[in-house]
Amino acid sequence: MRKDTTTTETSTLLRDNDAIIENAAVDVFESVITDQDDPDDNEDIRWLREERLHHQNKLWYEKPTVFLLSLALLLYFTSMGIQISAKIMLLMKQICRKVAEDHPDLSEEYINNNCRGPLVQGELSFLTSIVTFFTGAFSCLMSGKMGELSDRFGRKPILAIVALTTLLGRCFTAYLLMDGRTYHRGLFILSSVVEEMTGGNTVVVSVSSSYITDIVEPHERIVSLGFMIGTLYGGLAIGPLLGNIVIKYIGHGNDIYALYAGLVLCALFALILVFVIKESRPMKLRRKSQSTHLRRKASFTSSIHSSQSTSMYNQFQLWRIVDIFSPLKKLWIAKHPEQGFKPRINVLIMIFSDCVLSLASAAYTSTLVLYTTYYFNWGTDNIGYYVSMVGFSKSFCLYAVSPVLLHFLKKFLTIKKKSIDSVDLAVIFIGLIFDSLGPLTVIFAIQSSQVYLSAIFASLGALAGPTIQSSIVKYVSETQTGEVFGAIALIKNFILCLGPPIFLQIYSKSVATFPTLVFWITVFMFIISIALSTFLRSHKESEDGSIVTTIVDADEEEAAMLINQSDNGLFKAPSVGNSSRK
Repeated sequence: MRKDTTTTETSTLLRDNDAIIENAAVDVFESVITDQDDPDDNEDIRWLREERLHHQNKLWYEKPTVFLLSLALLLYFTSMGIQISAKIMLLMKQICRKVAEDHPDLSEEYINNNCRGPLVQGELSFLTSIVTFFTGAFSCLMSGKMGELSDRFGRKPILAIVALTTLLGRCFTAYLLMDGRTYHRGLFILSSVVEEMTGGNTVVVSVSSSYITDIVEPHERIVSLGFMIGTLYGGLAIGPLLGNIVIKYIGHGNDIYALYAGLVLCALFALILVFVIKESRPMKLRRKSQSTHLRRKASFTSSIHSSQSTSMYNQFQLWRIVDIFSPLKKLWIAKHPEQGFKPRINVLIMIFSDCVLSLASAAYTSTLVLYTTYYFNWGTDNIGYYVSMVGFSKSFCLYAVSPVLLHFLKKFLTIKKKSIDSVDLAVIFIGLIFDSLGPLTVIFAIQSSQVYLSAIFASLGALAGPTIQSSIVKYVSETQTGEVFGAIALIKNFILCLGPPIFLQIYSKSVATFPTLVFWITVFMFIISIALSTFLRSHKESEDGSIVTTIVDADEEEAAMLINQSDNGLFKAPSVGNSSRK
């Protein structure tokens, strides 16, 4: 079984964006029935609309557009997909040569015949677990921070920074995997860290979603987001097939040429971001976000100054830690005067189930490729076909199956806007059942075709995650959905940072005696998710339809006042003495 950092990133990326693509498809499917627009006249919306009106008089290449962004993202995700299987095979060959050097007592014939054996599998699993831990840690820490920086400094600079660091890391990786190079575990870990040190795929998707939100009107936004996420699945589906073509007809069997092709596409992505893509976030909103950030920082510093026991450096570090984890408080739903703790219990169960679901999925995908190279002797072509099948089948499921199923269920089951309902419970249960069939199919598979079948089951299981997330949103204020999703992503990234490395370590220790152990653990985790779903309970909504109270933060209102009072458009940082928080 063989899997590298790129495969881990792919599985996590697909899981995190299932909710966006499914909700987009549902909205498009039902748009002929309902066409509601809930206009918001607050200051942020007004500034965004002023900017959109200003862009209408410009040529297409002089303004931010969804088309140019989607074109750039298609290049990026294709560059990732094109390298997946090639990187795996190149790394496996290097480890095989390293094993031969470290074990001179073994014959050359034995080494060549066992390049997919337990020795190579063990080292590859250990390397992947270390890489997954470090890259997951960077993704966890940077995903929220880079999103905040994009609010303060703009979407384009953040996307460009991520593109350039990703390109730098991939160039380093390609150099390490060139013909004649000796395997070096530490350098490969370093190259993977460089590639992910600014958040990688997670930041690209989240900031791109914010970019589209800036330039598209609310009633058109969900369609544009679905179109953008479609490029994600399209790139991941086309990439492996394109990689196989490059290796066969240009590289004449040399896998390194797929990495070169990926570098070219990634470089084009960076060039388009730097020289073609235009900034989407209005200057006034950037100033407001910067003002809000400085006010929060100043308020925290002011309160900490009352204690003389810490140094200025420790104060700053403490503020940074608190700032990263501050969204978590949004997940602790307040006790409702009528429903009591039912909303909180439901939300906590759904969060736990979603995390278990994501961990099981990531751990399963992280070991599947290694297992298939070991048990079924898979090569570059087979891995590429499998990844492409996952991309195509997930796209079909989320764009076609999901909206039709939801539309059908809504005709016969009760729907609630502020509580989990019968439709949610049914879809979650169906999705979890299909998700559990994926690893079960691999466990009992005796042919490669049966492994491909597991990809279809996993794609049908993609229904559960998005439905859980959309159900959680029902329990929070609409003004806090971004923070809630950020908090959930923070928890899931932390779990995914530790979970896959642990599972890979288990696989490396059991591959020689019990290679399917990880898949049995995955099945057990799905059973836990199914069991937890039986504890979810729908309940009556309040007369006003609300479940939770809105938490108001005065910082944004004060920041907006500062922008309005600025006659010359220059930003002036607020003083510590003027900071306040409710």
